[in-house]
Amino acid sequence: MPAVQQLAGNIIAQRLGKVLDTRVEVDGFQINILNRLSLRGVRVFDKGNDTLLSVGRLKLALTDWFPWQDTIRLYYLSLEDTHLKIQRFDSTWNNAFLDALFRGGSDSAAGKPLKLSLQIIKVSNLSFQRLDYWRGIF
Repeated sequence: MPAVQQLAGNIIAQRLGKVLDTRVEVDGFQINILNRLSLRGVRVFDKGNDTLLSVGRLKLALTDWFPWQDTIRLYYLSLEDTHLKIQRFDSTWNNAFLDALFRGGSDSAAGKPLKLSLQIIKVSNLSFQRLDYWRGIF
């Protein structure tokens, strides 16, 4: 079963990476019920291939969603052991491509904004780094 979970984790990472237009890695996953998913070891990389977001365990519960719908409805999202690092070496922050994706800017992968509807979010053990090498503010 671990080989199947690894394969499914790779498929989830590839699809999520395609939606976010960046590299995503997932160490493992578990499906609890038809609409509940738990991902372990999630890493989202920026365009410079540096880790932007690292999540020890990500749990979510989806409502009914189909690819032709323009909004993804999440009932519940839980992030455990999460590290977020935003940084810049020039005038552009490493998370700017995600901002463009959610705003529907010209850099978004599909050309239209990604719409999420979220009812409950739980975050535990969060660390956040904001490193501004361009201005020298840490």
